[in-house]
Amino acid sequence: MRNFLFIVIFLFSLIAVNISGQVKFNGKSAAVDTLTGTWLLSVPDTVFGADYDAVLTFDENVTFCSIDDSVVFCLIADTIPGSMGDSIPGSMGDSIPGSMGDSIPGSMGDSIPGSMGDSIPGSMGDSIPGSMGDSIPGSMGDSIPGSMGDSIPGSMGDSIPGSMGDSIPGSMGDSIPGSMGDSVAISNYKFINVQPGATYHLHMVSGEDTVDAHVQFTYWPVIQIYGNYLKRPYYSGTVVYTNPDSLSQDTLISRVRWAGSSTASEGREKHNFHLKFYNEDGSKRNMSFFGLRSDFHWRLDAGQVDFARVRNRVSKDIWAEFAHKPYYAAYEPKTPYNYVRGDFVEVFLNDEYMGIYSLNEHMDRQQLKLKPYDYETGEFHGGLWKPMQLSFVTLFRSLSPAPDPTMKAWDEFVVHYPNIDDVNPTNFATLHKAIKFAMLSSSKVFLDSAKYYFDIPVMRDYYLFLILLQAPDNIGKNLYYACYDVATDKRLTMAIWDLDCTQGQFWSNEGSNYHSPLVAPEVDFRENQLKEHALFRKFWKNDSTFHGLATERYWELRGTTFNPDSILARYEAYFDEMKRCGADQREIARWSHGNDLAGRELNFDNELVYLRNWWTRHIAYLDQNVFIPYENGDINFDRRFDIDDATAYINFLLSDDSSNINLARADMNGDGLTDIDDVCIIINMLLNL
Repeated sequence: MRNFLFIVIFLFSLIAVNISGQVKFNGKSAAVDTLTGTWLLSVPDTVFGADYDAVLTFDENVTFCSIDDSVVFCLIADTIPGSMGDSIPGSMGDSIPGSMGDSIPGSMGDSIPGSMGDSIPGSMGDSIPGSMGDSIPGSMGDSIPGSMGDSIPGSMGDSIPGSMGDSIPGSMGDSIPGSMGDSVAISNYKFINVQPGATYHLHMVSGEDTVDAHVQFTYWPVIQIYGNYLKRPYYSGTVVYTNPDSLSQDTLISRVRWAGSSTASEGREKHNFHLKFYNEDGSKRNMSFFGLRSDFHWRLDAGQVDFARVRNRVSKDIWAEFAHKPYYAAYEPKTPYNYVRGDFVEVFLNDEYMGIYSLNEHMDRQQLKLKPYDYETGEFHGGLWKPMQLSFVTLFRSLSPAPDPTMKAWDEFVVHYPNIDDVNPTNFATLHKAIKFAMLSSSKVFLDSAKYYFDIPVMRDYYLFLILLQAPDNIGKNLYYACYDVATDKRLTMAIWDLDCTQGQFWSNEGSNYHSPLVAPEVDFRENQLKEHALFRKFWKNDSTFHGLATERYWELRGTTFNPDSILARYEAYFDEMKRCGADQREIARWSHGNDLAGRELNFDNELVYLRNWWTRHIAYLDQNVFIPYENGDINFDRRFDIDDATAYINFLLSDDSSNINLARADMNGDGLTDIDDVCIIINMLLNL
């Protein structure tokens, strides 16, 4: 029954999209929302606040079209409107008589028979209104020649010569096709003062079908997905991509499925999507969007439970601005990204509006620039693993069950590179050894050797990042672990992923989960959540340098990237971008009070107020309770000022290893240098205590 209903809905949507496809606006079809009757056109951003001159192209089935009660195109059977005085837009307002006996105003009542070879009574020089004053050559009894090839639709192929080759009717030389096999008609229409959310009523007749649509505009790209999809497996379908700055559209052979775990569960409505593109021969078709990398695999992120819809995007922007590159960026020729880039689009599924999405790159070997597997020698190099759900293994608290290299998954870890379908058995050994080290090593061994197992600068940035965002959904899942080349360097680095449930937003909006106390602004995230991850707990509890350097980094960025005003400015910019193309109201109309939001209202203005309050309070709390500043001279991050600081300073000067000292508090005399003079000041201060 469900499949039958889908087929009925899908066939109905095909009728709708076929009708919309029968008219193009400057070469592009509108995206159809059958839920509201809205047609959405993707146009350059310069259109908003200005007039939009559109060339409308109709196919042979269309007989009538009007926009806001202004007739744009009219052709009904063999009779041309205009014989009763009606005007056809584009012909300067003059009426054009139809054939089959209609009289020509201005020709002294003489009629033009509608059959081939009939003569035109009248005298030379009689003019046809609407032809810019051109006269019909010939005298009484002369037949209508087919000169210049210009035809009047409905006259069974008889042509009336116009002067200078102009066709009748139509403006600027555009011809309206007749009823004898012509396939395209062109007209022009000016949309006046295009504004966000402004609606233009379009009425169109195509064959026996009639459509009334509400035409709106966006300056974001539009993606239309066609097909029936679930979480697994990939299903074949079609994706239409419309670039606002292009005069054409890309129709892509695709394989699509829902993305995510809880976001793909029963009852959820606004799904994420994996998109894969192919050529007709089945080979992968690489596509580049927004000037980003070219690849066949892209992802649409919905912001399903996020009341701001942009938390994920803002979080990635913050990470991209402050976080370290992976350790191997120093020698890898191409730039690795430990985050995905993307931009906003509006999405339709089977001609139903799905709303605002972020079209993002895929996290994979190419994004991280991992060294490829050697198929000739069978040697492993790059490795990429993702924890799919929380478990004791993904929290680095268990090694059981032991990994089976012939399987794609070890507990809740899934190998993403090399692909298990290409390389079997796979490599879980590098990940397993790192977890074993974190779990079982003594404090001293951990402090001495952690740098050989983990990319500590990136791990420290991630620690700071999780505390900053209050991200409980990103501790033992929603992240990636990667190794550049297991054959030469087994260090694990990290890549961020899926940060919708941050900054006061929990993973569920049901009941007390909405604005959950677990993510309240005055919460020590280390004690509340982060301690559950054994690796970060060990760094935090056993390595004062780890938290100390994170603290100094926090204060380095406190006036810029981590300033609440700076963070809120990102939200304001994204909300403004939504509003300026009307996407905010379309999103609200589609999803407010829906299941994903537990029936609550979607209101971006209200969410901005909530975020402003949350960030102001949260940063104040971090200042005073988590990232407490160190005093000058506290070189070893132990929050004491004693002889150990002088010793640490001397060891630093002798070894030039700054990884374990607080350089931010080491310039005691303010000369911009760290040298023996600073050590002398520390010793003198200690002697005078």
